[in-house]
Amino acid sequence: MQLKPIKPSTLEQFVAQHPLGSFVQSAANAKRVAQLGWQPHCLGLFAEGERLVATAVLYEWRTLGYSEFECLQGPLVDYHNPAVLSTLLTELKKYVKAHKGILLRLQPPLILRQGSDPTQLLEVAGTAKALQQLEKTGFRATPPQQTDRNARYVRWFFAKDLSSYHHDDAALLKSFDAKTRSCVKAATKYGVAVREITAVDDLAPFAKLLIDTGTRRGFSGRNEEFYQQLFRAFHRTQAWFLIAELDLAGYQARLSAQQDALQTERDALATEPDKQGQVKELDNQLTAVSKRLADYETLRQAASGDVLPLAAAIFMHTSDNEVVYFLSGSDDQHAKFSGSYALQYAAMRRAISLGTQRYNFYGTSGNFNGFPEQEGVYHFKKGFGGQLEERAGCYEYIARPFMHQVIRCVRAARKIIAR
Repeated sequence: MQLKPIKPSTLEQFVAQHPLGSFVQSAANAKRVAQLGWQPHCLGLFAEGERLVATAVLYEWRTLGYSEFECLQGPLVDYHNPAVLSTLLTELKKYVKAHKGILLRLQPPLILRQGSDPTQLLEVAGTAKALQQLEKTGFRATPPQQTDRNARYVRWFFAKDLSSYHHDDAALLKSFDAKTRSCVKAATKYGVAVREITAVDDLAPFAKLLIDTGTRRGFSGRNEEFYQQLFRAFHRTQAWFLIAELDLAGYQARLSAQQDALQTERDALATEPDKQGQVKELDNQLTAVSKRLADYETLRQAASGDVLPLAAAIFMHTSDNEVVYFLSGSDDQHAKFSGSYALQYAAMRRAISLGTQRYNFYGTSGNFNGFPEQEGVYHFKKGFGGQLEERAGCYEYIARPFMHQVIRCVRAARKIIAR
């Protein structure tokens, strides 16, 4: 078997069909990451007859004339085939050494444990054996406390199996918990519409939602240019930029019609003594509708033209088997319209229409892994149904121990000087 560079088209086809395929290991993402300063290496392992049996996208970062290599959520290989796995790992080590590498960090996309209850996760058969082979080949597990606070090394996921809901919207909706079902229905009642951004020039309101959310949550470094680069790097079938919006004219018209209908019903019952309970309830509903109409002008001022942007998200579909809920943002002031719920429901239905089996909510944290500030986001995802997944984490091979220690010392010194 031979490891050698492969064309982007060859890589894309392999990733799309591989059961562990991820957008992080795609050619499109390699192109995007190159714009951020990393050097991507797209490699394939070929068996006899030029049969491609594994791929790895390595991201290279140079320091002091030497390089660190990372293979995030990869490599893509049959981890239960010892011969192929062993050969791939050995060839990757050789490749890194030949390119003045000091370190190769892998993040095998293997699930250690999974389940719906964080306190009762079950081990996944076969994972431990595959990881033992990594260790036999010279790789060592990185302690999770060294990587869990770095968003690049996602280790906890939440995912939903969609195979039971094909062509059955009612069953999909029923699979959500009561609060989530209510929010999805509320978004429909309010007239929230989900629209796909198909031109980079239309990204401004979309990007603003994500940027404002990042600022609110203490994230930084992402501006509109970041989302433009992401948009351009992926084909529209691979990255869905969806935005949930409220059509203000339609919203006002629905409220006015609702007000008229309630008033007509109330007037018909007002003179009947035994209907005063119903009249009181109708008065309460009229008060609520009147308040929403009074708030309409405030919504109009916050709107972008005739629509009010509520929430936006990027969904990745580089693998035939999976759709990934990657990045998102929302306007908390207008959370009552349930725009974030409308986005998830629309993305799931689209995934199902394409025959996708798995819906991946991507990185997930909460009380269960020491991030209590993210418990609310975890419960939002959990409301749609699915399972929590703990993955294997990172494994490192130190190719040049001496230079690795030198560069670690240099970086530590730089941090001290920068204080």
